[in-house]
Amino acid sequence: MAKKIRTMRTFARTASKSMEKKIVDNAKELMDDPYILLPDYEDSYSTKYFSKIKKTFNKVNKFKNDTKKLEKLSNKKDISGALAGALLVAHSEKAPYLGVLKYTTGDITYAQRGRSDNEKQAGIQHFDDPVLRLLCFKDIALKKNLHLYSWDDNFVSTGLKPNPPKEFIKFIISRLGLHTSYNITACNHLNPEKIKEKQNADADYLRIHWKSADAIIGFCENCSKSKKNTLFDISKYMIESDVSKDFDITVVGHTIKCTSSNEQETRYIKEYLSGELTDYDFIKKNIKERHQAVKDANEKLFVLNGKSYGNDVNDFINDLKPNEYERKGLESILEKIDEPVIFDDVTPNKVLEKYW
Repeated sequence: MAKKIRTMRTFARTASKSMEKKIVDNAKELMDDPYILLPDYEDSYSTKYFSKIKKTFNKVNKFKNDTKKLEKLSNKKDISGALAGALLVAHSEKAPYLGVLKYTTGDITYAQRGRSDNEKQAGIQHFDDPVLRLLCFKDIALKKNLHLYSWDDNFVSTGLKPNPPKEFIKFIISRLGLHTSYNITACNHLNPEKIKEKQNADADYLRIHWKSADAIIGFCENCSKSKKNTLFDISKYMIESDVSKDFDITVVGHTIKCTSSNEQETRYIKEYLSGELTDYDFIKKNIKERHQAVKDANEKLFVLNGKSYGNDVNDFINDLKPNEYERKGLESILEKIDEPVIFDDVTPNKVLEKYW
């Protein structure tokens, strides 16, 4: 699934002094060296396309001190037009009114000059931002299947193959707020070895295998409440034509006996990749569907707080921690039930009330 960043053009706004200064200062840096916009690359495939872009920059740079020529060049729709527009900002040393692009990450302000694509203008004027600089090359990267990685002051293209630099992987992992052991990054509530083998744990969890980085990320349902959408937080620093090929996303829950052969299949991946679901919602939605599949199967089964006991009623009752009288009542009632018994955060009395 190709990553898409939704934008919407809004009204211009009056620039704050600090934002105006930042945009003007960045434009002046581009006046000195427009090639700082380009990523580093070593492969022949990246060289093929970025060499062409560099040639268009050469034409703009040739007339960097000619404002009349820059005005004409800024009317080009491609990235060279956006660069010419930025150089005009450097000459004027003013950006009193700014255009605004609305993104899921927040508003992006930029000085609109010429007719180049708004995203390219915004990306060029914020070339020092690791997320926004990607906007400069988003169209060509997606069209030509280039892989771009942007972090701190670093910007790299690895061509046709996803091959994130070690420094980039370290940057991403450090932002997750989790603990890393070898290539397993996880919350404190999960055993790294179980995550590695995609095994059941004491809690339901989200497992993300970042294939090209040889990294596995896992965190439990409870920890997911403090996050938004981890995959989006990772992928906003890169451009890959199909994120779903590089990331294997799985919701791992307790194995629950069910007549359906695909009971543990992770669903709603498309909604998760698009950012429609948070980590927590993604986990809950999958687990809820699996529980419903169990109920629909109409087989004897005991599940408590996501843990499956099969048809072992004694272990199920033990984990409810009943008193002597509650235990007798539960044993008497639950032995007679021939349907799934599924509860979360429940007391022995609540179970008795339901089946009495």
